[in-house]
Amino acid sequence: MRSGTDLIRNGEIILSGLIVSDMEAGWHYGDSMIVCPQMMRDALAAVIGSVTVRLSSDGGDPYAGEAIRSMIATHPGGVDMIVEGMAASAASLIFMGASRRIMTAGSMIMIHDPSALVIGDEAELLKEAGRLGQLADTYAAVYGRAAGMSSADARKIMQAETYLNAEEAIAAGFAHEVLAEPNGDFPDAAVMSLTNARAAFNSMVATRTAMFAQQNLSKPTGVLDPTAAAGGVMAVMAANTESKMTNPNPAAPAAVTTMVATASVDPQA
Repeated sequence: MRSGTDLIRNGEIILSGLIVSDMEAGWHYGDSMIVCPQMMRDALAAVIGSVTVRLSSDGGDPYAGEAIRSMIATHPGGVDMIVEGMAASAASLIFMGASRRIMTAGSMIMIHDPSALVIGDEAELLKEAGRLGQLADTYAAVYGRAAGMSSADARKIMQAETYLNAEEAIAAGFAHEVLAEPNGDFPDAAVMSLTNARAAFNSMVATRTAMFAQQNLSKPTGVLDPTAAAGGVMAVMAANTESKMTNPNPAAPAAVTTMVATASVDPQA
């Protein structure tokens, strides 16, 4: 099993792989790509002051994710965290602990309600359902505090199992900026400001809504509110809508359009 110092490369911490508990980590052998709270604790202890963490994970144990998030949030000097690829589930929760949350131009985060496998009678299933609801509400408060929205709005985003690219995550408040790539294919993406990101986000949703209207399809859920008062609550919802387009050629199969819309952004928040 990898040790905490194995996560350190060129002064940065590479947080990549499955997020597991300390106990489960003991069951893995060899070069298993896992990260547990003890490994992260040792890695953070080995660096002094501000540190950069590069994150790429599909998630894992929510309790281990919260333990790592808390370590990052309280690390002396602060933590700059860069999502490379995907930060899903428990990994997106970890992302909320960073003092500076950055995403690469092609990366995404995914936020959803926790889930569990349960075997038992009716009483056991109901008990587990209540526990999952409590856990989800607790994490909604963490997401909400990081993004500057209410816990209720954050929970709705979780229940929709929402995928957000860099611009959408910035507009929603879950990320601060896009990683500068001066020598890459995205020269204009260098440190995108929150204001510009929200403008781009609104433009994207408006374009998608217009496309639906032109095709006479069902419009995506959500209402843009660019005139919301300063300090208003940002409610960001993602709705997946699949509708069949009118097919002018009876011999060809009807095309299917999948739409993901995120809306209700307060540009003053």
